[in-house]
Amino acid sequence: MRNLKINRQIILIVIAVLILASVFFYFFISKPKIELGSVPSGWGKVKDLKVERDALGIQYKGTGTIEEAISAFKAEMTKVGWTHLRDEIPEEGFSFSVLRKDGYEATVFAVRTEEGVTTVTIVAGKLREEPAKKPEVPKEDVEGEDMTDVHRYQGAVIISYESSPRSTSIEYLTSENVSTVADFYATQLPANGWTLEGMMIEEQKAEITATKTKRGLLTISIETSKDYDDYTNVEVVLTSLEI
Repeated sequence: MRNLKINRQIILIVIAVLILASVFFYFFISKPKIELGSVPSGWGKVKDLKVERDALGIQYKGTGTIEEAISAFKAEMTKVGWTHLRDEIPEEGFSFSVLRKDGYEATVFAVRTEEGVTTVTIVAGKLREEPAKKPEVPKEDVEGEDMTDVHRYQGAVIISYESSPRSTSIEYLTSENVSTVADFYATQLPANGWTLEGMMIEEQKAEITATKTKRGLLTISIETSKDYDDYTNVEVVLTSLEI
């Protein structure tokens, strides 16, 4: 019974230590610190503000104008490495300045009250990386036309077209997978008079070469799209071999 009590005490002590360690880490290590060279003369700290988990706020009050407040606090922050980005005055009696340092962004707000007191609030938080936006999937062909003897895969759209006297290049986009598109061309090309010269098919890419009298060399490159999730790019290039 005594051993059971001792074990419970040990468990409670361990839990308490872990909680204290977590609190220490959050407030003294991981939480951003708003650094000033010093508090500008004539301004006094009012309180710390609880903003959110990865942000910190501090509020000051003084009798200076909003212009003097922004200028003073901005100067003190740049002394300790903050880089000034911009100032904005969205309306009379209110202004703010944005600064950045080591992956954190701080905004200094200054508001003038009717009593002639200016409140300065500084909020700093870690910059959040926005996920890269994928481009919208094209629904219609760009200007261009199919080759009469090289059919496009059903449902594909033309996303690029170039033509010159000696070559034509067409790029399609389809929602079908690489191997299915490659099988389609392996069957379709001979049916339209092309002679298959080579074929390579892998999971994420394939290449087919074919020739045809009086037409030239045809190369079809098929690969998983890098720009559109779950889509496949098909590039068809015809090069004339006639001199």
